[in-house]
Amino acid sequence: MISTKILANRLKHVLDLCIDEVQSAFVQGRLIYDIIIVAYEILCSLQKKRTSRYGSFALKLNMSKAYDRVTVLCQQGDPLSPYLFLLCNEGLSALLRLSAQNGSLKVKRPFMERTRLKTILNTYAVSSGQLVNFDKSNVFFSSNVSAAIRNVICTTLGVSSISCPETYLGLPAMSPPASDLSKIKHSDSTSCSGIVVRDNEGFVLGSCYRFNHGVTSNFQDETMDVLQGLLFALDLGLSKVVVETDAKIVYLKLASCELDRSEIGSHTRDIKTLALHFVSCSFSFISRNGNRVAHAMAVAGFQDGTDRFWVEDVPTSVLRVVS
Repeated sequence: MISTKILANRLKHVLDLCIDEVQSAFVQGRLIYDIIIVAYEILCSLQKKRTSRYGSFALKLNMSKAYDRVTVLCQQGDPLSPYLFLLCNEGLSALLRLSAQNGSLKVKRPFMERTRLKTILNTYAVSSGQLVNFDKSNVFFSSNVSAAIRNVICTTLGVSSISCPETYLGLPAMSPPASDLSKIKHSDSTSCSGIVVRDNEGFVLGSCYRFNHGVTSNFQDETMDVLQGLLFALDLGLSKVVVETDAKIVYLKLASCELDRSEIGSHTRDIKTLALHFVSCSFSFISRNGNRVAHAMAVAGFQDGTDRFWVEDVPTSVLRVVS
């Protein structure tokens, strides 16, 4: 575990030199919003493309148990695991980039294009161990692609076509979020935020603990917890969330429409701005007892001493608290 911490700390400073700009998650100096905006512009362009001679399409790929296949040598939650995931995905980015540069990915040659794309996905699967879940993958065509070509491409790739993108992080995208409504619970333990995200049926979608730096009061701690929770929800790709907090003062300030001029005013404004990136985002006050799992996450993080995250899981030390 110590060796992976050392590798992660060293790797994060040079990751931006290794990872293509098309990947923005978990890389210092990049925001996940950047790639969302790019996706938004691409989809809008496809919807408006009606008269051009050549058509285009956007392909959304769902990777089967992506983290499990990449992080087989380290546990989920290990600080090195997201970096391994990015490095593995860079292989697919490189294959697509090279094919685009040599001109083999063009709709004006549909047979060669779809065959080449299928070859790229197979090469990536064999090399990385990643498998595409074609049942959950989709393709979105520009308006000027004929029905015949759409059918051929969908049949060859084994994916379904969608006619209208759903929302993703508050913007048009390829598929809906994992759940219709997600609840974010958070707590803090001496500047360490513990966060648990569940769907509307109570199943855990993700959990994490993250350290907050530069805070000088308990109020700032509690406000940073909310901010960290929203950022984690964006990382998970959620669009409808309810943030549950046991900090009454923070809840009242977030629920108020008045300008917050207190010491946490800048944080509450950041939270309200970030909330605009969701289709819906609301805040709810709960008792301390109802926040036991998030509190256990914060304590575990403080004892661990480093940032970690889990997808559809919580750390072993917190399992006994999850009901």
